[in-house]
Amino acid sequence: MNISCQLLNVLGDTYADGFSKYLPPVFKNMSHIVDFLDRISPAPSQQVREAALIAGLFKTQGALSAIRLIKGNKDLIPDLDCEQHNQMIRIVNHMHKSIDHAVIAGAISVSWHAAATRQGNNLRTQSLFNMMSTVAASNDNKGATIAKSAIEVMTQIDAKPNESNEKNFLLFSISIDLAGSTQAKTEAMTVSPSNQQRIDEINIEIMRHFIKAEQEFYKRSCSRYTEGGGLEPQQFFSVKGIGDEMWILAESDRVTVVEAGRSLIDAALQISTQIFKHIAVENDDGPNWHPKFNYGKTQPLALGIKIFIDAVENATEISSVRDDAIHKAAPEILKERSGVYPNEHEIGKIIDRLLLGGFEPAGWMGFYKGRSDFIGHEIDRFFRTSKMAIPGMVIIGEATAILLNLKFQALDVDLNYLKGHRSLESCHPALSLKKATNIMLSRLFRPVFRVPIIAKIFWPLVDTVIKEVDTTDLFSVFLADGRPLRGGNPRDNVYAIKRILRAEVLKGIGYDYSTFALFAPRSLKAMLVQEEADKKNGFRTFPLDEVRRLLPDDTLQRLVAAEVIRNRTSGRLT
Repeated sequence: MNISCQLLNVLGDTYADGFSKYLPPVFKNMSHIVDFLDRISPAPSQQVREAALIAGLFKTQGALSAIRLIKGNKDLIPDLDCEQHNQMIRIVNHMHKSIDHAVIAGAISVSWHAAATRQGNNLRTQSLFNMMSTVAASNDNKGATIAKSAIEVMTQIDAKPNESNEKNFLLFSISIDLAGSTQAKTEAMTVSPSNQQRIDEINIEIMRHFIKAEQEFYKRSCSRYTEGGGLEPQQFFSVKGIGDEMWILAESDRVTVVEAGRSLIDAALQISTQIFKHIAVENDDGPNWHPKFNYGKTQPLALGIKIFIDAVENATEISSVRDDAIHKAAPEILKERSGVYPNEHEIGKIIDRLLLGGFEPAGWMGFYKGRSDFIGHEIDRFFRTSKMAIPGMVIIGEATAILLNLKFQALDVDLNYLKGHRSLESCHPALSLKKATNIMLSRLFRPVFRVPIIAKIFWPLVDTVIKEVDTTDLFSVFLADGRPLRGGNPRDNVYAIKRILRAEVLKGIGYDYSTFALFAPRSLKAMLVQEEADKKNGFRTFPLDEVRRLLPDDTLQRLVAAEVIRNRTSGRLT
């Protein structure tokens, strides 16, 4: 078996840009083992070379299986199904058995060293190098010679390049949520309460509406016709989904961040005004339809889309840290249960279930493909403020407004009556305006309410109101160069309602934070008109009361008229 070391290196480099992520390091590992075997004089026999390659690439059980297939000598394969420190002791003992055993042990050591180098595990590489150095300095001439050949190869294995920590990119953190889904799934259970299979099917039907919205968001964000020119699809990264809520990141460099932000806002404005209607039926006729088919009990459902976008400049990636720790602990977890050290198959089964990423064992090497996950102050703030998202509007955080250098020009529309109004209706409808005013004034006298008895009686009422948002003026939104921010379908100038989240509701954040409810007048008006029409016709509607509380119908109508006139006079086809 004459395998060229140069050929294996070429194969590894060739496949590096190909379809497989697993073949390049395997070929590289093989090349290091062959390089090691070629340095030994006199050259090992063909049987030993084959056994060395097998032992260097596969763990004990896999190596024994492969040796049996080629009718090799299984006695050459060391038993290394044990803890890592015991493995190194057994390798040293194996090197002192015979020259052939030493070759096998040296090949395994080279393979371990290459894998550790690829992973950037400097402690492991140094331990293996020290182990071979100890053998090379021993009185065992045969083992020492083999160890010196292994050391020569180890010193030539390229270290993993250090990755720059400099962050030349920014992240837009995006939350897409299917509004009304909890109620929809609860109502769907009444259609066929004793048939779990049918409930599962209805839940999947509901989920398909969310998937459709997510797909549309990607397509419109990447469209070359969108505001800002669109993003590249590879700029998106789905971090995780929790049921019918998806956390997505959109990556952008600092040069094109404004265009990227405009594209995301435009796409979100088009998606957020969509209402999905669905009828859950007790009996499903599949793709066929028959006028006399008995659908049984039916339940109409209506679902909306909520989108929140904010910029994140500082976040810590933590998925590999957690998975690496669980992976290392897996053998001990299994041993704690069974009392014996687990084999490769048993370890593989548990890490496949416990790791957030995917792990593919390949002999002494392992290929981990993780899903990035992030923590940090700005991430926590994002999830706190994302709860302000409402259907029909796109909510952006203060950080996004600053990053895109948006300018807000107040319109001559009085929204002062809205301050605290949402708090009264949505959180404590029994409170009158007079009582609410008195409670808000109590903020000036917080020390009084520190008395336990008083606090027990009054603070629940105080917190009910003061934890909500302050709604301020209505704004026109402009880019830094004075052009209006545009979006929606049809394309309109974008307007915003500023809402300030008080520190009391942003638990642990420590300061007030502003959000902006963006909307395109004609898209939003169309959504509200459709809701009114559905109500008159007795159809199931998605409630848009929160939108109406933020923006009165007469104010929205004035903005719609202004957009119609502006687009007619400008000659735009919308």
